[in-house]
Amino acid sequence: MEFCVISSSSDLEKGMYGIFEPKAYCTVLEAENITDSILIVPGLCFNDEGFRLGYGKGYYDRFISRYKGYSIGVCYKEFMTDEIPTDEYDKPVDTVITDR
Repeated sequence: MEFCVISSSSDLEKGMYGIFEPKAYCTVLEAENITDSILIVPGLCFNDEGFRLGYGKGYYDRFISRYKGYSIGVCYKEFMTDEIPTDEYDKPVDTVITDR
């Protein structure tokens, strides 16, 4: 997973699964050097500590472990739960925002 500079929607193109991704010419930033930014993190569900249940590949956990900015998890209130299995590789987000 890479963090890229995007100036407008014209910098995006449809990638795998029809998800918009930065075009090849977009500047890639190293996670360790990003400080004044916000990372929006999707998840199937989150708990109050900011841990998430995703799709099991660890992309976000590896990125968050190096990222120096602020991370925000986003999900519906109904998907907040106390029971999320975690291990030493899981990294929480700083805040979770819901629809309520």
